[in-house]
Amino acid sequence: MLGSGKEAAGASGGTSDRNQMGGGGGDDGYGSKVRACVRPKVVYNTPAREGTNNPTLQYRVDLNNDGTVRNVRILRSSGIALFDDAVQKGIAKCSPFPKPPSGKYPSYIDGAYRMYE
Repeated sequence: MLGSGKEAAGASGGTSDRNQMGGGGGDDGYGSKVRACVRPKVVYNTPAREGTNNPTLQYRVDLNNDGTVRNVRILRSSGIALFDDAVQKGIAKCSPFPKPPSGKYPSYIDGAYRMYE
């Protein structure tokens, strides 16, 4: 799962319509587990959607060998500072991350968190 760039949970145009992408190796349902862990921990008052715009934050989560979160980095901002902060905090609260199907945590997971999904 380490760094090959294949999607563990997919993104628009990917193998599934989920938010988190892993360090590779296919989905195997892992992306859904990560999403289920992160999404309820993001505290943000999402405004009603207007038009087709869907602010998206791209991030990288560095993980320890036991799945605990070592660091959350914003790779590309959504352009909304409060949303970015809420997502970053929500990801950090998902510690330890769900165990991958392989049983071994990757050193990092890349993902895209969309406001409207």
